Amino acid sequence: MFCLVRTEQDALKHQGISYLLVGIRQPGVTVRPLVQMTRQKEFNEVFFDNAETPVDMLVGERGKGWNVTRSTLKHERSGLGGLTWSLSMFRDLVKLAKEVEIDGRPAIADPKIREELAAINGELMSLTYSTYRATSHDVHEREVGWFATMPKIYMTELAGRIAKLARDIVENDFVDMGGDKLKWIERFMISLSMSIAGGTSNIQRNIIAERSLGLPRDRHGERAPA
Repeated sequence: MFCLVRTEQDALKHQGISYLLVGIRQPGVTVRPLVQMTRQKEFNEVFFDNAETPVDMLVGERGKGWNVTRSTLKHERSGLGGLTWSLSMFRDLVKLAKEVEIDGRPAIADPKIREELAAINGELMSLTYSTYRATSHDVHEREVGWFATMPKIYMTELAGRIAKLARDIVENDFVDMGGDKLKWIERFMISLSMSIAGGTSNIQRNIIAERSLGLPRDRHGERAPA
């Protein structure tokens, strides 16, 4: 695992933090899985009891680990903002709407559901072609941080919208709530966490506001709202 450690006690804020790699199975490291309401164990409590890591497992320069962290976060946001997952989810959503019945008719025949499906499809097409346009530019001509931030916000919120509609559809069929339908309930729960992973959506909006739009921070020193 990697660990951000304050190695320079007198340094301010993001300065003085070092980026260390830590052997997860070494003495002094205890990992306890956390069981979620979905019965999955995606997260853990990690305890350190006099654990040590070799000097050569320091990534980057000592005290400058925040710069390394910014790079890893950019990659994480890029992954969360990728189109593949949401496009796949949407195809599964359309299939679900054709299979589940509401009042004796396929859910996809319901005007409100059809309207929402069309709106989501339009949003996906808009993001797809915007991404094509952005990635066709020379990478050196843009600041990669906020470029990865914008689709991250858009895609995670869109994935939540897809999962919410699927949840509303399967809730009409309590008789058969197993298999793929149960997976949609889990997808809905997971979609809520996507707006937090890689930095919350509010933080991403602040980054865009300051670094892309050039908006100032407010008078209390907080980041300007987008």
